[in-house]
Amino acid sequence: MLESTYHIQRAQEAEITIIHDLASRIWKKTYEPFISGEQIEYMFDLMYSLKGLLAQLKESNHQFFVIYRQEVPIGFASISMLSNLSCRIHKLYILQELQGQNAGRIMLTYIEELARQNGVSAMELNVNRYNQNAILFYKKVGFLIKETVDIPLANFMLNDYVMTREVKS
Repeated sequence: MLESTYHIQRAQEAEITIIHDLASRIWKKTYEPFISGEQIEYMFDLMYSLKGLLAQLKESNHQFFVIYRQEVPIGFASISMLSNLSCRIHKLYILQELQGQNAGRIMLTYIEELARQNGVSAMELNVNRYNQNAILFYKKVGFLIKETVDIPLANFMLNDYVMTREVKS
């Protein structure tokens, strides 16, 4: 696919339903092999319900973006600029059937440009340690594993890598 077939739009409150619908199609499938159904439901309700997404947008100052291919939404991301001069990528998901067709790279390039414009020197994210497809993707685009973390969340444990990459000048 040519990059010109994609475009990215910053999501406002009105687009939260698009992100919720995409998450319903992407997020659960992504994590079914790694975490329990109970944890998936808990985390989905916490982070991807309309209420949860609105709270992230309004109260946590997350910036959401939707990537479109020929006017059809195919993925989303959320980021925040941190005071330590880094850009935290909270979410980056592309429909499974369209992965490997440059949409993830295009979204990361877009995020990196925003980071550069904000004077940020590094991007960071967490990735589930068992999600080998995501780890390989991030390594391919220059991210390195900085540390291994286990994060308690309610009755669950998030088993993650923290990955980082310098923002290219």
